[in-house]
Amino acid sequence: MPKTEPHPRARRPAPKNIVKAADASSASVPAGPTVPAAAEDDRPQALRRALETALGQIFEAVDQMHAAVAANDEAAANAAGAALLAAATEAKASSTDIDGEIAVMIGDRLRAADAEAARQLEEKRAELVTQLAALPIADTSTTEIPPASADQGGSGNPAAPAASHVRVRVIGPAAGRRRAGHHFTPEATTVDVTPAELASIAADPSLSHQVVTG
Repeated sequence: MPKTEPHPRARRPAPKNIVKAADASSASVPAGPTVPAAAEDDRPQALRRALETALGQIFEAVDQMHAAVAANDEAAANAAGAALLAAATEAKASSTDIDGEIAVMIGDRLRAADAEAARQLEEKRAELVTQLAALPIADTSTTEIPPASADQGGSGNPAAPAASHVRVRVIGPAAGRRRAGHHFTPEATTVDVTPAELASIAADPSLSHQVVTG
């Protein structure tokens, strides 16, 4: 094997556990890290520790390979390469497991968030139902309809107009004229109208009117 320039990291003393195999066929590959037994809640942390262990073995195998190359030890270099491959494979497996655990955790949290949102929505709905049930209901069963005044087809004296109404005496044409909700004839008719209805009567040239005061 040709002599090569040692890697900068290989200038430090080689690790004590470097493989000094005289027979390359008997060199053993270090076993990769295993995930320690842990509770279900500690599994992500256990996977992270396993990945860190595998990465540490990768760095150690790289150091061993640089040292073996610097010492021109082909057997040790081959053993370090096998250890590097095994550690890289274990790191990849640990990374895949971590990705799966992260996906499971995200799914669990999304389902928990959906359940919490549904619970809050149901509580709000129940609260609104309770508030609606507590609202008072107006009783219209005793509402009285005021009697019609004499000039509207009733009998007796005309009722006093409401504050927002105007009392007006109207004379219509011989054929009669309906305006502002009333039918007017040549006989003078006194009605209570709103300002808007009074304006409608005043704008009709077939009607004559006079506002009643007092």
